Amino acid sequence: MSKEAYKSFEIRTAEHYFNQLVLQSFEDFKKNILSSKSAIICAVFVWHFHEWMWAQSSCEIKVNLGIKKCNEFKNYLYKECPSFLIVSEIANGSKHFNSDGKMINHTSLQHGFVGMTMPLESHLIIKTPDKIYFFVNELRACIQYWEDFMKDKI
Repeated sequence: MSKEAYKSFEIRTAEHYFNQLVLQSFEDFKKNILSSKSAIICAVFVWHFHEWMWAQSSCEIKVNLGIKKCNEFKNYLYKECPSFLIVSEIANGSKHFNSDGKMINHTSLQHGFVGMTMPLESHLIIKTPDKIYFFVNELRACIQYWEDFMKDKI
């Protein structure tokens, strides 16, 4: 990882991006998991981290995974961690008003889910044709995937 970014102030490497943007935005979101603003910011950083990984580690990714292009890398991520399908659609859909993604039917804040200790909880939810997802869990899965990927794949 010798290549450095030069249009992102003091965030120069994928490691900087992950630690300062991905992890910190998730910490901010966890303080208020009902915040659409924090959810969108975190989704953008979590999803677009793949571009930083590709920019800095494409040689390793090509050798270790047999992936030749960034689009192939995205498809690999979708297959390995399906939560990226949701997070990428939120990141691109919020950034570009709507995205051309086909998985998500609707997003909302909903109240009344039974919690771990039985009180009712509220969540930002994602509705697909088949299922309802809690967005915090999808972000958590993607971040865990990135941590494992950096440790095991490159």
